[in-house]
Amino acid sequence: MRETQKQRLIDHYRQVLKINPNSYSLYDKIAHLYDEMGEFELALQVCKMALRQNLEWELSILQSLLEKMGLIYQGSQMLQYTLGVETVKKNFASESDQLNSMTPTKYKDTEILELFRQGKTVKAIHICFALIENNPALTWPHSLLNSSLRLDQIEIPDLDNFICFYEQILQHPSVSPDAYAVMGNVFTKQGKITEAIAAFKTGMSQKVYFNKYDPHYYRDRPKVPRVDFLIIGIGKGGTSAVYRYLSEHPKILCPFQKELHFFNSNFELGLEWYLAQFPPLPIGGSFQTGEATPWYLVSHGVADKVHQTFPKIKLIVLLRHPIDRAISQYYMLSRMGLENRSLEVAITSEINYLSQLTDSDNLLTQYWQTERGYLWFSLYIYFIQEWMALFSSEQFLILRSEDLYHNTAQTLRQVYDFLEIPDYPLNSYPKYNASSYPQISDELYQKLADFFRPHNRQLEDYLGRKFFWE
Repeated sequence: MRETQKQRLIDHYRQVLKINPNSYSLYDKIAHLYDEMGEFELALQVCKMALRQNLEWELSILQSLLEKMGLIYQGSQMLQYTLGVETVKKNFASESDQLNSMTPTKYKDTEILELFRQGKTVKAIHICFALIENNPALTWPHSLLNSSLRLDQIEIPDLDNFICFYEQILQHPSVSPDAYAVMGNVFTKQGKITEAIAAFKTGMSQKVYFNKYDPHYYRDRPKVPRVDFLIIGIGKGGTSAVYRYLSEHPKILCPFQKELHFFNSNFELGLEWYLAQFPPLPIGGSFQTGEATPWYLVSHGVADKVHQTFPKIKLIVLLRHPIDRAISQYYMLSRMGLENRSLEVAITSEINYLSQLTDSDNLLTQYWQTERGYLWFSLYIYFIQEWMALFSSEQFLILRSEDLYHNTAQTLRQVYDFLEIPDYPLNSYPKYNASSYPQISDELYQKLADFFRPHNRQLEDYLGRKFFWE
């Protein structure tokens, strides 16, 4: 039987499974066909799906499949499937019962993140390890470690044991693909860029093949590495929400992390390192991919690097009321222990500094010795001008954060139209990274309003639109 005939049979059996997911024989047939095609990982995934339906099913393909994969990856610490059938069943049972549910440790991601911020790194890592051991398919502990590693928020006290733990976890057949991203980030910290790229690519291939709607369409087409869009700003402006909503769209394939910080922190690691963290896209298909590093907009020299690398890329910018954004950033840094001054002292200090600034070079040196950018990052006009000097206006979608908050579905339709993908309404639009803080005094608010007013008017004149921030 030819490969095309086998694929047609697989597609047919998959359609039937949608009607009758309890048909044991169909799972077995699909797994056998994938096995004959040399698609061992896809065959194993079908076995997983079957065992989630009924652990008592005896899949004739499973043991031989595991043995084949063990031989294929023999000697590799990145991927080995050498477990017996009963062990696999036990693992799948655990995954079925616990996937996306709270583990007995009762820790939430926000609580663990707070431990990292407090410098309680060993405890935070221990909790993540316990969660992962309890359920290797759980994604968010890996994602949490990824974010902390990438942003240099943690230094791993015992790197050898950390790596050893992940090498063992990666042998588990139901491990989350995000575990490979953790290893990729660890290798990156060690300067092992080739190994990091391999880890990212392995994890990404699994993430895409097993989690999107049409793996056959994706797998069987020639692919190219590319990035279609960047969400470049602004920090504390709703970029996490837009990225999360976009990740739900069937035509958007996301990298492992929302923020890759390539153009502002990791450019020297090379384009291959960057692209390895994105899914390669089928030629002639309608899939798209992109990332959201909200500090790209305000980071010195990033616009030029992006233009040199992706001159035709689409750029999405969210601009929040400057006063609200500045205050939100202050309280974020205060919670992280990076700001000890009162809000009024911090704001007054920055107003005084920026009001007397005559030499932009001082902003790159002396300014950051005392200030944190609360007001500077809200002076959008100067950053927008820098980017628009390099990219055409047609490459930008500039949104008000307030429209995203209050008219989410309508604002997302603008994003979909800009990216030229179909509208895709979600059942709900949860808030991400939302926080509350005390209301500021009328006097301080007026001081901020007076400071921002001329800069906001410059922005409106430059873009030819109103933002209604008065």
